[in-house]
Amino acid sequence: MWPVFWIGMGINFCTDLRRREISLSATGIMAFVRLLSLQFGRGAGFAALSAEYAFSILPGGLLAAASLLTGGDPGMGDALLLTVIGLYFPPVSILMILGRTLLLVGLWGIAGLLSHRGKEIPMVPFLCAACLGELL
Repeated sequence: MWPVFWIGMGINFCTDLRRREISLSATGIMAFVRLLSLQFGRGAGFAALSAEYAFSILPGGLLAAASLLTGGDPGMGDALLLTVIGLYFPPVSILMILGRTLLLVGLWGIAGLLSHRGKEIPMVPFLCAACLGELL
């Protein structure tokens, strides 16, 4: 399960840096593998998709709402990826990941403003760093 997660994150890392979008196929495979592992792993079945997972995917849903309200800033792909990440981490961890990601994006944005670069900031590299930091 975790190798699929990190391979998917790596693919999304590269596509976000190059094209400013995520790979829907990689993200879909990440979600599919996690849902399969919840269904067939440890005999828990989809009953494991209880309130814990509902709260874990809630930040991704809120980010999707923010994307719709702001016309795409942050992107819907970032919200979808955060929702899938919520399937892998418990609620407290996903909030820590989101907080670290926003902190890193904010610092990168301030550095970009100071250097007078007005480029779009890819969020997935910071999500990867925050996920790695949460596991360490």
